[in-house]
Amino acid sequence: MKNPLQNKLLAQFTNRPVLISEAHLTGIIATVHERTPLLDKLSEDYEDEPTDLEDYLTGFIPPVAKYRVKNGVATVPVHGAIGRGMSEMERLVYGFADIDQIAANVRKAIGDDEVSMIVMDFNTPGGSVAQIPETADLIASSPKPVVAYVDELCASAGMWLACACGFIAATRSAELGSIGVYATIYDVSAFYDAMGVSVEVFKSGKFKAAGVPGTSLTDDQRMMLQESVNETFEDFKSFVKQQRGNVPDEAMQGQCFSAIKAMNYGLCDEIATTRESFLQGIHS
Repeated sequence: MKNPLQNKLLAQFTNRPVLISEAHLTGIIATVHERTPLLDKLSEDYEDEPTDLEDYLTGFIPPVAKYRVKNGVATVPVHGAIGRGMSEMERLVYGFADIDQIAANVRKAIGDDEVSMIVMDFNTPGGSVAQIPETADLIASSPKPVVAYVDELCASAGMWLACACGFIAATRSAELGSIGVYATIYDVSAFYDAMGVSVEVFKSGKFKAAGVPGTSLTDDQRMMLQESVNETFEDFKSFVKQQRGNVPDEAMQGQCFSAIKAMNYGLCDEIATTRESFLQGIHS
């Protein structure tokens, strides 16, 4: 049985504005295709599926980072491409992060009397736009101090969330940035023509059904998508400037920076050696 989750997952990153590093999107698509057979096999062998699916899957893929509290510090992981409505299966198999779960963990930490500080632990290329601004506002309004830690990658949607934190630390080899928005429409009309397939769309409204497979966008539809991208980008850029000070526009053109260069642009506050040393510094 073919896995129906695959198309649903990838649909979050096409035909709409997205906040994800384009350099990593290809890798995400490859990961989804690579791990789908594993999910198909689990579906076929459902009766024999192990009770603890997570323990079983760690034999094939890296474990998923979890929310945890230690010495009064709550760590909220933001690992993997960020989507919305991700099931536990999708998070385990494909390594995606769910924005609703991230927000729920932040609220949990805010409401926990044992927690005095929140660390947002980032390793993400970004993701879809859904609930990113709202979650960033939640982080920024936390009555408890919130800091960001990056040991590999914090891009696009991840950077929007990180900028909501009062302090950003990153290891020297980490990359930060990719502040920008784009939308991808795959025009497969030439392929359909070569296969002898024609697509007719009956619709109301000139913007309806934009991007239907087998069709090409009209100029009006292209303009609509570009305006949507521009609107999201202006929101993103304004938030970064509001939270991080006068970050220059030249640093918000979709590029990623080394942690040291990110510091020069005001997108990082400290170079940390390890997570442990960073946390020790917080407590000292």
